[in-house]
Amino acid sequence: EKNYLYADEKEQMTRANGLYVLTSILFYIFAAVIVFVAYLRGIRSLGFTCMIGVVVLVMIVLNLMLYRTNSADRRIRYVLSTGLLVITFFTGIVFDAYYLRFMGAVPFIICIVFFDRRYSRFYGVVTSALNIIISVLHRCTGEETVDQICATLVICFMMLLIYWTVAVAHTFNRDTIGQLGEEKKKQQDMMDHIVNVAEQVREGTEQAVD
Repeated sequence: EKNYLYADEKEQMTRANGLYVLTSILFYIFAAVIVFVAYLRGIRSLGFTCMIGVVVLVMIVLNLMLYRTNSADRRIRYVLSTGLLVITFFTGIVFDAYYLRFMGAVPFIICIVFFDRRYSRFYGVVTSALNIIISVLHRCTGEETVDQICATLVICFMMLLIYWTVAVAHTFNRDTIGQLGEEKKKQQDMMDHIVNVAEQVREGTEQAVD
C-alpha cells in the first residue's frame, strides 16, 4: 500500500495543499520584505507597510491553522488564492515593477494538480481582471504603458493556459479512472461466470455420482 500512497485522493490533496501553502507563504514573505525595504527607503508609508504586514501575518497564521487542522481541506486553496490576490492588488498599485504581479500569479500553477476546473476558471478570471484593473490604474505613459500592457496580457494568457491544462488533465484522469472501473467490472463478471460454471460442474458431478 505504501508504494501507491498517492492513489488515495486525501493523500493527493494533502501533498498538493502542502506545496501550495509553502509557495504562497514564500510569496507573502517576499512581498512583505519588499514593502518593508521600500518603507526604509522612504518610498512607502508606515501605515501601508503595517497594513501589508498584518495581511501577510493573518494569511500565514490562518492557512497554517487550516492545514494543521485538516491538511486535505479544500478551503485551503481558496483562502491562499484570496490572500495572493489581495496582496497582489495592493502591491501592484503602489509599485511600478510588474514582477510582483507575476509572482502573485505563478503559485496558481501548482493548482493544476487539484484537477478543479471550476476553481481554476474562477480564479483565472479574477486574476486576469485584477491585473487589467491594476494596469488601468497605473496610467503609465510611453514605453511603460507598453510594458504594463504586455505584462498583463502574458499573465492573462498564463491563467488561460493553466485552465486549459487543468481541463485536459481532468479529462485524462476521468477517462483513466473510468477505464479502470470498466476493466475491473469485466474481470469481476468473468470471475463470477467462472465460479458459476464451476458450481454447475460440481453439481453435475455430484448428481452423476449419486
